[in-house]
Amino acid sequence: MPLKLPYIFSPIKDKRQEMIDCALKDSFFAPIVHDLIDYGHEITFPVFGGAGAYQPHAITTEALDTPEKQLMFTHGFAAEAEAGTFRAKIKLTSWFGRGGNAHSFLHELMHFYQDTLGLLLMPLKEQGKMPIMADLRTSVVALLFCEAWAEVEALRSCWAFKHKKIDDAPWKGALASPDWGDLAKFYAQRLAENRGEAHAAARTFEQWYKGKHRDYYEVHALEKHQSDFDRLSADVDLPSLRAEGEAIHKKDLCGGRVDCRVAHAPRNDDRDGAIKDHFRSARIEGLLKKIPKDTVPEYFDLIDWGNAALNEPKNDIVLGRCKEFEDRYGVIENDALLDIKCASPPYLWKRLSEADAEASEVPPQTSMGEFEYKGQED
Repeated sequence: MPLKLPYIFSPIKDKRQEMIDCALKDSFFAPIVHDLIDYGHEITFPVFGGAGAYQPHAITTEALDTPEKQLMFTHGFAAEAEAGTFRAKIKLTSWFGRGGNAHSFLHELMHFYQDTLGLLLMPLKEQGKMPIMADLRTSVVALLFCEAWAEVEALRSCWAFKHKKIDDAPWKGALASPDWGDLAKFYAQRLAENRGEAHAAARTFEQWYKGKHRDYYEVHALEKHQSDFDRLSADVDLPSLRAEGEAIHKKDLCGGRVDCRVAHAPRNDDRDGAIKDHFRSARIEGLLKKIPKDTVPEYFDLIDWGNAALNEPKNDIVLGRCKEFEDRYGVIENDALLDIKCASPPYLWKRLSEADAEASEVPPQTSMGEFEYKGQED
């Protein structure tokens, strides 16, 4: 992809505004952009930055073991958010030009949205306590789902901009993407079948799971689950997971090779049995429950969410580690994902914002001038 020198040297604030303005033109992304603006954001454009990236992070706090501490935490977080302490960090690259960045921005914006829904499954770390967290298989399934959904929504909007004659640069950027150009062409081919956009989107979502980057994301999910467990259990009386590990080779998004270490922990049957109670397991249908019903895309109805290809890892190493996990802890049957206390600042901010909006609403008045009571019926 040739360098676009005028774009590279254009002011960063102008490039940021172009991304915001582009997303605001789409009915699905517009409310997400408004949340991004209200929450706070930082968008960077290094010249050689590789693929776009959204940088999630989690909060650590003291043990919230009393109502008073929980209230203090809520007030403290609200004050920090109001002060602008938190920022959603998105990295793009000037190399891709305006169209390529518009496509990448929509993809990363989806990850911010998924973060506000708690779909990234990042547990709150209370000092000295082992939190509830997703098991390994669920962590892999969730990450693949989030990546597939993010890319399909980005492609849909880029195509819509071209189709509605709003701006064809984002679609050209999608087609030129070294990572997702093939998927963009697949989506265009499905659209040409004239079976409706929802059909094309559903088949493209399923096609993502057959793509060249699935292997990368599965191993990435394995690494992330390992590092999360190490971090979350560091100050808890649990077996150490910092043992000599095996080398895993995976392809990065540019086709290179990256080595990572995945540790094998010493067994301790008594403690392992206790740890099992801290894991939760769910397949995609469980993740879908975290999405507000009025925002679920129409094409989701055309996808078989029970399909094993969407709910099971494919990479041999990851499958092996899932088996080791289940041999050690047993099969996790508790599917209550809502038990996971989400530590993502965007998620906490969104919940507090919704609670504030609800509390500020004036209840409707009756003809008698009295407030109507909205309670549960017996």
